[in-house]
Amino acid sequence: MSFSEILSRVVEEADGAVGAAVVANDGIVVEEYKKDPSLDLYLLGAEFCKTFKEFKEKTSSMQKGAPIEFSVMTESAILVFKKINADYFLVLSLGAEGNFGKSRFLMKREMDHLLNEFK
Repeated sequence: MSFSEILSRVVEEADGAVGAAVVANDGIVVEEYKKDPSLDLYLLGAEFCKTFKEFKEKTSSMQKGAPIEFSVMTESAILVFKKINADYFLVLSLGAEGNFGKSRFLMKREMDHLLNEFK
């Protein structure tokens, strides 16, 4: 199964999802799938890769281990970021009324498929 197929499954099955991407730790989008052409997953990847690095530094200093997932909820969107491996993460963008719980479940469900694409 390709990255594109995996991302489309998550976006199409998650209520309120508008797009998803596989992003490298340097912020470069490897693959994306989106319903909303105005969604800039490249900007999200670039901005939030820094946040993942900052979280890693903070949790390391607290001896809590590396972060594996974080979410940002704004007035108009829900963003979910999930670590795939040491070098990549998955980002999913939903509208403010999107189903956050189902989205997290779908991301977790597809994780083995994503990991296999890196082999």
